[in-house]
Amino acid sequence: MTKRTSLAMAIVLALAWPGSAAAEGAAGWSSAPAPVPATDQGTLAAVSCGQAGVCLAVGEWAATDSTVRALAMTWDGNRWTVADPVRPAGAPSVELAGVTCLSSGRCLAVGDYAGSGGARRALAEEWDGQGWSVQQVPDLPGESDSLVSVSCGGPTSCTAVGSATATDGTVRPLAENWDGTTWSAATPAAPPGAATAGLTGVSCATPTACTAVGTAASAAFAEHWDGTSWTVDLAAAPPGADMSGLAAITCAAATSCLAVGNSASKRSGVAGATALAERWDGTGWTDLRAANPTDAFYGSTLSGIACPAASTCVAVGSYGPADHSHRTLAEGWDGTSWTVQPTPSPDSTANAALTGVSCPSAGGCIAAGSTARTTGVPVTLADQWDGQAWRTTLTPDRSGSQVAELHGVSCPAATACMAVGTTRSAERAPGPYSASAGEQDALSEWFDGSGWRLEPVPPPPGGSGVVLDGVSCPGMDMCLAVGSYDTGHGMRVPLAQRWDGQHWIPEFPADPAGSLLAAFTGVSCQSSSSCTAVGSKTGGDGTTTLAERWDGGAWSIQATPNAPASSDDVLRRVSCPALDSCVAVGSYLAAAQTGFGTRSYALAEHWDGAAWVIDPAAPPAASPSSLSAGFSSVSCPAAADCWAVGSFSTFDRPYPNPALAEHWDGHAWTTVAIPNPPGLYDALENLSGVSCSSGSDCEAVGFSYGGTGADSGVHPIGEHWDGAAWSLDPLAEPAGARLTEPADVSCHPGCTAVGQFTYDDQPVAATGWPAFPLIEVRS
Repeated sequence: MTKRTSLAMAIVLALAWPGSAAAEGAAGWSSAPAPVPATDQGTLAAVSCGQAGVCLAVGEWAATDSTVRALAMTWDGNRWTVADPVRPAGAPSVELAGVTCLSSGRCLAVGDYAGSGGARRALAEEWDGQGWSVQQVPDLPGESDSLVSVSCGGPTSCTAVGSATATDGTVRPLAENWDGTTWSAATPAAPPGAATAGLTGVSCATPTACTAVGTAASAAFAEHWDGTSWTVDLAAAPPGADMSGLAAITCAAATSCLAVGNSASKRSGVAGATALAERWDGTGWTDLRAANPTDAFYGSTLSGIACPAASTCVAVGSYGPADHSHRTLAEGWDGTSWTVQPTPSPDSTANAALTGVSCPSAGGCIAAGSTARTTGVPVTLADQWDGQAWRTTLTPDRSGSQVAELHGVSCPAATACMAVGTTRSAERAPGPYSASAGEQDALSEWFDGSGWRLEPVPPPPGGSGVVLDGVSCPGMDMCLAVGSYDTGHGMRVPLAQRWDGQHWIPEFPADPAGSLLAAFTGVSCQSSSSCTAVGSKTGGDGTTTLAERWDGGAWSIQATPNAPASSDDVLRRVSCPALDSCVAVGSYLAAAQTGFGTRSYALAEHWDGAAWVIDPAAPPAASPSSLSAGFSSVSCPAAADCWAVGSFSTFDRPYPNPALAEHWDGHAWTTVAIPNPPGLYDALENLSGVSCSSGSDCEAVGFSYGGTGADSGVHPIGEHWDGAAWSLDPLAEPAGARLTEPADVSCHPGCTAVGQFTYDDQPVAATGWPAFPLIEVRS
């Protein structure tokens, strides 16, 4: 979530059952916290040193109470000490992105926090050497505001910059001035024709001379403050660059500034952007030809700069070698040229970046950032420069949440639910999930009618990258969870774990012959000795469907058909209403009916007790040649009564691409109209889970994504079937959340949905961070 880094965080959504304190007496859907495995983590965004040997670094960390907290730590020349900032009242997400220190006992830090409705609000806090105090920053009505950099031209004159997002989705530069007592808005002019423009760095040589830099419409730009107004400077974009951006700046005088960032050109021969450094002389910008590491195959970027003397500067950032990792980068400027300075490598398997630097003297600098292994959970990083070499200092991390995602849920009774998914930790992870510290492990949580608790899942011997994607509980003391894991020999294999009411016990699915990659994604159990799991396998014949049956003691592979002339055939979920009846759904790729390219098509198969047979899904629109479709989930209250849900696209933008619902009557699939949430514009929808307690009571959950302004981000959607029609049944959304993705739902007849959410509006990625569990329930 830090504005100048790519380290992100995902959050788990777990939803509480009626009877819990959070849900009691509530109508419709409600949410309540769920437990998360702990890990040491955090990330630093900026650092400032008021005098030699005394510095303050700021950033963020994810707590186990489902909040994102601002992080701050002080450096006394020998060690770092945590100095927790104040959290604005009621704010579930807070981050500090910029800091400047006027002295060792007086610093200003800026960032943002989640306000009501999920909008971000600008934040400023002052450090007096002993504690923090929140300062009042003007709230711009109807906008989402963020400050990322701050600089002071005098003891009572500071300027902070960032961006403001309007309800129509446009992003404009933001600036706030501080007079020693009060903050006031000083709106910079937006570059002409730029729908997206933000400032990421500012430096003030005097109270009436500030220069800010940023990016507008994929091009670097600057703005100059004369004490009264801002003036746009488009000349900061380097000539010949196809894309460019400036991230940070330092000014010794109004006519002497150095700024850093990156630029990209199709003619550079580099698979990415390269480091950029420019000088402002009061009349124009000059490219100073920043150095790039010789092994920067995927480019490089500079995120911070400090100049302790006129001809001595240090810039920091990161670069990408050919192994797809990210390494820290530091460069020195001697007044004539830039030279790469070797930095310590935290780990050859880690992704690391330095995002800020401060140099109180030519022979002393502190750079701050973070490093993360392949799990994507960051830990704080601070390197020290002594004029000759960089060394890594020991930084304290906060004990916060692992990245946790819930993918499946099954509730055999109103007071019993099992949710499963995956969790990722940093290098150190205390408690029951410590065995795979720095790895990806299975996650399970059990609800006993009063609350949720973590239930450790034994890792497969020698396995890594463990995921549980589906679970089915035919009784209180029996659940079967399925997923997959990496063997460490270049193969991924199916995984199964059985819950006996007290512990998880590994089961061992059959290994599909000739497959290099195989995974279960769904399971349905008719009894404790009759379960069917589905997924896909990849081998010499491509990716094809997979189904296996478990009889309580052993697994056997069932032959499953694939669509004619297809590829990438996958089954995602399965529902078995009887011992001799199952329906599985998913998707496949085939040539488009228009004859151009390939399209995704919905796939449905049924098991009649002897064999699997494909049942063609109904076209979801009148013009099937112009769309793609796929099923995500299925629920069958009876053998001749099933609902499958998913999504399809019509390519008729800007209208929403709607969710998909189809009904199976034992003979054929029929598309049934399902309403779209109101107010969506240029949005995509997907139903990811469905559960039916009877033929006239079904619940489907999913999410919509895309849109602009207030509709941007990812928001949960719910739909209810009453036996005659589908109607909207909105899910609760975590306070301040900008991305909420329910993944599955189980109804008995009350409903529990699980998934993930984040306070950022970026898609949850494999390296997503931060993460917290939540549980949503409908009575």
